[in-house]
Amino acid sequence: SEMCIRDSPHFISIIRKSVGLGYRWIQAISNGRRFSYEDFARRAVAVGLNEVTVSMHGHNAELHDALTMAPGSFDQSIRGIRNLLATGRCHVSVDVVLSSMNIGHLGDIIDVFAGLGIREFDLLLVQPFGRAWQQRSLLLGPSHAGDIRRGVRRAVELGCWVWTLSLI
Repeated sequence: SEMCIRDSPHFISIIRKSVGLGYRWIQAISNGRRFSYEDFARRAVAVGLNEVTVSMHGHNAELHDALTMAPGSFDQSIRGIRNLLATGRCHVSVDVVLSSMNIGHLGDIIDVFAGLGIREFDLLLVQPFGRAWQQRSLLLGPSHAGDIRRGVRRAVELGCWVWTLSLI
């Protein structure tokens, strides 16, 4: 059973309630920014959060913030990842939504996050709706297959797991 909670002020109590209902593994998919508050990250893990998948779009603030259109989001997400990892009790993975803007940096993205201790990556394709539908140049094509393969090879070299949605 899945539940989608977007910026809920009740996040901690929902985790606690889920544990009380018998759920043994609780995972959140997040931009990681709320976890940049150390106390929030610690409390979430303490009440039962087991895993967080953080969506990252670049290896530096310039690229990530350009894609999220949220200045400062890269630094907040990095702090969130560090705070979660510092608990020693939360598995953290990274989603990378691949687009024409970041595909050439996939190896760099893998390097940066593996350097933080991330050992699991999900590679996702930008979907053709919303901003991506209006800016179709963000979409990937067959010519980007080599970039994806190089990124996956880099992750494997670093001992990381990579999940894809039939990208290659």
